[in-house]
Amino acid sequence: MSDYSVTALRSGLAALSVAALLVGAPVATASAPSNDSCAGAIVIPANGPFPFTNLTDSTTAFDDSGDPLLLCNTKFPSPPPVGGVSKTVWFTFSPATTDSYQIDTLLSTPALNYDTIIGVYTGTCGNLAPLSNGCNDDTTGSFQSSVSVVLNAGTTYTILVGGLGSRDSFNQNTIIPSAGGSLKLNVKRVAVNYPYKYFIPSVAHAQGQTLYVSDVTVTNVDGGDGSFTMQFLGHGKPGDQLPPPSQPTLAAATIGAGATREYPDVLSSFGISVADNPYGALAILSTRKLLVGAKTTTSPATGGTFGQFALGLDASTELLSLNETGRIIGIREDPTTRTNVALVNNSNFQCDTQVSIKNSNGDTVVAGEKTVRLPPNTMVQLSGLKNYFGFADDVRSGSILVKNLSPSCGVGGVAYVIDNTTQDPFAVLLRK
Repeated sequence: MSDYSVTALRSGLAALSVAALLVGAPVATASAPSNDSCAGAIVIPANGPFPFTNLTDSTTAFDDSGDPLLLCNTKFPSPPPVGGVSKTVWFTFSPATTDSYQIDTLLSTPALNYDTIIGVYTGTCGNLAPLSNGCNDDTTGSFQSSVSVVLNAGTTYTILVGGLGSRDSFNQNTIIPSAGGSLKLNVKRVAVNYPYKYFIPSVAHAQGQTLYVSDVTVTNVDGGDGSFTMQFLGHGKPGDQLPPPSQPTLAAATIGAGATREYPDVLSSFGISVADNPYGALAILSTRKLLVGAKTTTSPATGGTFGQFALGLDASTELLSLNETGRIIGIREDPTTRTNVALVNNSNFQCDTQVSIKNSNGDTVVAGEKTVRLPPNTMVQLSGLKNYFGFADDVRSGSILVKNLSPSCGVGGVAYVIDNTTQDPFAVLLRK
């Protein structure tokens, strides 16, 4: 055998040995992300800071046949075919503050073919329930996803992010699974637009001749879930130039379609001290059409627990604008009964109103008419008509005529007709 042949043989054997080593060697693979399963979900800090961002490489995520359905997946309707949703990763969030949050995958890459989908759920792993309005596929103009939802403090929410596959252009029955990508999950608080506004002219946790306490009821009469917030406007005195210095607002609350929320002793929800003897108007802002109202009861020692119930006023239709008049009927001022009137001003400046007390014949009671200047964005209470106006005649089956004298104002009101013995009131709203 020639030297060349020996050399060639040795080279060939060496090559075969290397090949054998390569065939027998383990293939290095990238590990799956830590949040590949629901149990390993990445925790979003309760207090942020916001905006919060997390980067996850989802290209090595495994597919899980036990993932919950993503109800907004219109690309591959339920149940999605194999490869329709893949490369799923998980996050969990228990916010410290009830608020509206935006959760999105904006700026994930590669932007042109990493098609993400988000689902937000309540419950526990293996028993997750989709959150209403908590699913999104494509936000405007991109393959990325974004949801804006009101989340309640202390509730744990689980977030699933997956990649949507695509249909093979040559065979529509073949699904090409998502390859995943560099997932950028963003969480931030967002301002909410509240197109609906309501007023309850007066609520209380106040000690008059007895203790008065108000319970508030909020009902969503729209066809979809929504959120609302409440602000206690307090009260002022006629002629005040400024609203009360403290007008606290509750954090936004969620409310389902057709659902009702109740707030027993509503002013306790604001953390207002009963030592302040608080009473005043309540404003409710909502993303949905509501019916709202308040029941005010007296303490059982002198009155009862049934009290009276007054519906709130829709700011868009039921407040008096310039030169409009409204009337409160069924008032009474005599030795057995007194009438208090609460007037609320829905503007950021003073508003003049003409208030006239009418007897059962429709005539204005002598000394029974005044111009009442309402302070901005709050209410005033005229306590006892005889006491406030200074007239002497008894009034039974009377009424109160209210006229708005100021432009750009909205005026609402309610009268509380109170039994002087039991202190039980009943309420009559101002109506156009």
